[in-house]
Amino acid sequence: MILSDRTFSSTARSRFCSGHFARYECNTIDYRKNRFREDSSLAWLQKTFSLSTFDLELLAIALAPELDRQYVRIYTYLQDDLTKRKPTVDLALNLLCATIPEKLFYRQKFTTTAPLIDHGLLHLEPESQAVPATLLEHTFRLDDQVVRFLLQQPGLDLRLTSCCQLIQPNPCSHKLYSNPEIQTALSALIKSDWQQQQSRLLYFSGEDKTSKHHTAENLATTLNVSLLVVDLSKAMEDQAGFEAKLRLIWREVRFFARLLYLENFDLLYLQENQLLYKYCLTQLAQNQGITILAGIENWKPSATGEKGLITIPFTIPELTQRRHCWQTHLQAANISLEARELELLSDRFRLTPDQIAEAVATAQNNTHWQFFQTNSVNNSSAKENEHPNLKPPSTTFSHLCHTARTQSSIDLGSLAYKIEPKYTWDDIIKAIQREYQKIGQILRDRDLGSYAVL
Repeated sequence: MILSDRTFSSTARSRFCSGHFARYECNTIDYRKNRFREDSSLAWLQKTFSLSTFDLELLAIALAPELDRQYVRIYTYLQDDLTKRKPTVDLALNLLCATIPEKLFYRQKFTTTAPLIDHGLLHLEPESQAVPATLLEHTFRLDDQVVRFLLQQPGLDLRLTSCCQLIQPNPCSHKLYSNPEIQTALSALIKSDWQQQQSRLLYFSGEDKTSKHHTAENLATTLNVSLLVVDLSKAMEDQAGFEAKLRLIWREVRFFARLLYLENFDLLYLQENQLLYKYCLTQLAQNQGITILAGIENWKPSATGEKGLITIPFTIPELTQRRHCWQTHLQAANISLEARELELLSDRFRLTPDQIAEAVATAQNNTHWQFFQTNSVNNSSAKENEHPNLKPPSTTFSHLCHTARTQSSIDLGSLAYKIEPKYTWDDIIKAIQREYQKIGQILRDRDLGSYAVL
């Protein structure tokens, strides 16, 4: 690539003088003033992360190549090196500082405690991994999440796709089988907190995963925001990068105003996840929005955790709600039952909506399988087009009772625990032998009396 002085002058004049990099009239730090709207993304970043005007100038320099590739040519020309396509610390200081004392003063903006670096908004990268580089030789770039925020690009950060799902507001709310009064109160509370920008921490407990998930989706729809669903079981697969991923998650929520839903939170209670649990509690204590945690187990209060958490239990629905749930899934599967049979199913089996859906689907599939297994034509001499059209029978009440009973059975294995034996089999046998010897001695003394000693 060849960039002549004339080409550079033309490009720089069009970009810097009338474009994104319109320079300030005075180079001294006392006369630097913000030139952006108070409701802009840059103003929000400045307020949220306590950024100075110099920090915003660094953001602008790093963002420029994302807006126009001509800035890459300009940076290459200014640094007199075709391989330096990104701005370096040296280039930034030369562009933004007029004197050497000013350059020395602003070097602190690239230290690990500086707001841009500490919050992960800006990343420093050495010119070569093999050779140690001075600070001035380091290039810098904006974090991809910051670029998406400044350019208002929708979607989800690529680094979060392995454990996160982004759900857009759905005008058609999910049918819920929990207490309607609780749902109404919960929607009112969340809406009030969101409007007043009040932080709130909720914990959805219970085995009804679908109802918890649908409740969170309905709350996001009420707020007209996206729901960011985080599967902590997947996030913890990379334990070394768990903290960095959690920071990305919370920043994603703050940048794009999303409702956060952390499912499988109770996995952090396990002994092997205690370090991750403590870090997560630290982040929750700094929570500045609405966060919903979800798990099967009950919430375990911690001295270092968030105070004032509200627990919403998702228990087994009442009889009327169970009946309605059975009816909904049976109609979807084209299964007809008498009113008395439907009442018996609803009353006899105390199942969650998830378990009811599973029972209906399993009963229908088992009915089909048993029918085709029994009536399939196994005569190899018969032609395939001679086989009759087999139509499986409808799923019956007895089939549904069988699968519902399977769903409601208790897994005894989860209630058992292993014990370490104190004695071995040899100890037990010897103890039995000693007891037999005592019994024999008692019998001899009783039957022989004084002659037993002879």
